[in-house]
Amino acid sequence: MIRIISTSNAAFEGAGTATLKPLPSLRRLRNKAEYVRERSKCQPNSGALTYFYYCINAHHCTRRTCAAPPSWTKALIVQIYEIQTPAEAEFLIEDGVDHIGSVVLSARDWKDEKLLETVRLVQAAGKISSLIPLFSNIDDIRHVLDYYRPDIVHFCEILALDGREKGNCRDLLAVQKIIRQDYPGVRIMRSIPIGPQGQTDTIPTLALAAQFEASSDYFLTDTLLLPETNLSAAQPVDGFVGITGQPCDWQIARALVDHSRIPVILAGGLSPENVCAGIAMVAPAGVDSCTATNQRDAAGHPIRSRKDRARVREFVRAARGGGCHPSPREY
Repeated sequence: MIRIISTSNAAFEGAGTATLKPLPSLRRLRNKAEYVRERSKCQPNSGALTYFYYCINAHHCTRRTCAAPPSWTKALIVQIYEIQTPAEAEFLIEDGVDHIGSVVLSARDWKDEKLLETVRLVQAAGKISSLIPLFSNIDDIRHVLDYYRPDIVHFCEILALDGREKGNCRDLLAVQKIIRQDYPGVRIMRSIPIGPQGQTDTIPTLALAAQFEASSDYFLTDTLLLPETNLSAAQPVDGFVGITGQPCDWQIARALVDHSRIPVILAGGLSPENVCAGIAMVAPAGVDSCTATNQRDAAGHPIRSRKDRARVREFVRAARGGGCHPSPREY
């Protein structure tokens, strides 16, 4: 039997001070492994903390250790989207990403064995799986949660903006309350829209967050494009906020952090080049990247669901670099 046994991911989210050798390749395990997770608290081990056990059969185990950071609760979360295959999840695991996000693209074709394998691989390695359903019907969402069993379900519908949109916050809140009641082991992340810099007057960011705070475990800032007409269709994914590749207004994001009683993850156009400045300005609980860590086509356009590993490594390194950010606050 092949097993991966990890300590509690809650204790190690964003453990930036870990000094680890690269994990052995997981590629050979994906189709034949039996994964077993043990959520035990880490125990002292010769002056360090046991971080990860990687076991093949009963005869070969490799143990890795890391020194404890000053406070586990203040470790910055690094989150990367859109990871749709085990191969990409594998290198994100090896490169130290904490939250690995995937997307269910259609309510019609919601069952994807490769995506299921991706979620299981992430969880087996002690990381956090996050899943976005690009639909809002509660029955469809139940199918997804029952099948994939992610750690986090992430909702990113466009929220009603002073009557400009048909989106109904009441209905979306009702969905979240049902999920919280019926799936207590699944945490809820809610994207909160923020306009690009200097274009925030028409978005009631803090008021929207206040409505959703009690039924959410995380907020994620994201950039909402503001055309003169047809707000929903102007977004990269009609009806949803995100993957614009443009930074949101960081002053509003900082205000959201200051007013929120739950962790806020900064997203919206974050890249290896600007993530350090974003952390310094906003002091979020975590940072998220999608578009700016994607591969590019010949014309320089980002390719969805295909990550540039070098860019991911640079992003992780920049986010965890010393001296560029205050410690995230405790919640």
